Amino acid sequence: MKISHQVIILSFILAVISLFLPWMELFSSEFFYRSGLDEQAYFYLLIFAYPLYCVIKKKAIHLLYLPIIIFHMFALSEFMDTRKYRIGDDDTLITYVYNLFGTGLILYGISLILLVVGMGLQAKKDVMKDPLLALNKMTK
Repeated sequence: MKISHQVIILSFILAVISLFLPWMELFSSEFFYRSGLDEQAYFYLLIFAYPLYCVIKKKAIHLLYLPIIIFHMFALSEFMDTRKYRIGDDDTLITYVYNLFGTGLILYGISLILLVVGMGLQAKKDVMKDPLLALNKMTK
């Protein structure tokens, strides 16, 4: 099995493991966290479906799929920035600003980076073998 295929499979496994880790953590007077399953993050595994399908069926991965993953990474970085919570009623409204992202979300981000690396390695091997054939595979 090619190294690029192993990296893509590893990235999927890390994404699945990240679902069971805390995606949101809050440290205050008591510890509060929500896992990826609580946040319904299993829908994010759909982004791994096409590259994983191509690895299993031993097909070429279209590079046109790469901008979708990169856009997803930027959206994830916006989510990881900060969150604001308002506690209290209208008279005693207190706003707390926390960084809430947990280890599961960080692991999911790492798995996305590995997915991009695996797809890049696969594309590099296809281009090094035969550039015209690789371009033909990407446009079909």
